[in-house]
Amino acid sequence: MEIGTGWVPLIPVFFWLCGSRSCHTYDIDRLLSEDIALRALRSAVDFLSEKGWEEVYSERLEALKTALDEGLNKVFKLCNIQYHAPADASKTLLESGSVDVVFTNDVLEHVSPRILYMLFNEIRRLLSTNGVTVHIVDLSDHYSHSTSSTPLLNFLRYPEWQFRWINNRWLYQNRLRPHHYKELLLETGLNAIYWDVQIDQASVEFVRKTRLAPQFRGLSEEELCASALIFGARAIR
Repeated sequence: MEIGTGWVPLIPVFFWLCGSRSCHTYDIDRLLSEDIALRALRSAVDFLSEKGWEEVYSERLEALKTALDEGLNKVFKLCNIQYHAPADASKTLLESGSVDVVFTNDVLEHVSPRILYMLFNEIRRLLSTNGVTVHIVDLSDHYSHSTSSTPLLNFLRYPEWQFRWINNRWLYQNRLRPHHYKELLLETGLNAIYWDVQIDQASVEFVRKTRLAPQFRGLSEEELCASALIFGARAIR
């Protein structure tokens, strides 16, 4: 299961190429573009055909090449992908214990703490006995991505009342730090089995010299300067 399909269902297709039986992919908005998706998938197929990838089944790769010529619906049928959008991934109708893997990539940082709590609860319900949930989280200020003059963690300086002015639904950022995610996992019955925090060393001087918003004062430099987080978790049984 994937949360946050976006414009291209790349992850569900890669899951299938590596042996998955099926994948449900959810998105709050219906962003999927057939033209963009087909072009991106063709590029991925060309890359895999040229470079090779040990985990990819060669017969599935050949079948995908053919399906791409027949459109995205054919690809979804071949890969057994169910696209749900607009849909709330915290309220799926899937059977409890029926999902082996739940995955997100650069999604959780755009979800409010209240919805994250609901989402993690749903993930716990869905995970099979040996199921795992894996997440890649971008902890940086996304407004810094478009200009080099904006510090990577610039949003830590703004108190909530001020940050609310620019924190719109099109680029909502929850500004959570790594420990917030770990606390949410435990609160919802999930236990971290893999935890990798990437520290941006260039931001150390920034947080030392900057007057941070009240909610971030007193946090360790490791927490404040974390620019990315990758974690895996299992349900506590």
